[in-house]
Amino acid sequence: MGVARRWRGRGRDAPQCAVREALEETGLTGTPGRLMVVQHLSPDRMWGYTRIREPFEIFVFAFDVEPERYTDIRVPDGELLDWGWFTLGEGVKRMDVTNAALLTAAFRVAGGELPCAYLEDDQLL
Repeated sequence: MGVARRWRGRGRDAPQCAVREALEETGLTGTPGRLMVVQHLSPDRMWGYTRIREPFEIFVFAFDVEPERYTDIRVPDGELLDWGWFTLGEGVKRMDVTNAALLTAAFRVAGGELPCAYLEDDQLL
């Protein structure tokens, strides 16, 4: 399972933003699958290393990548701080709080524990 995430805006709907993010961050193209997680972030707070001034909605979609395409992944310089293949526990240790909450919720949805997840400011509701 691959996950693309992006907030709505700039004339694109959420699935279009997810396709763009997947391409920018991995070099892969494809069609986003089902909506897995929605998160609302309140304004004037930190998200990773950036202070956001306006509210954001982040949509996480399933984005399947066949194992034979793993070697096609290309992360442009400066796009991500790091990437690799990790267990959920290893991955969340390497992330900021917001992205760790998104990844954890996406795994719960993918595992069938939740049909979809909604978070507000990193808290599952």
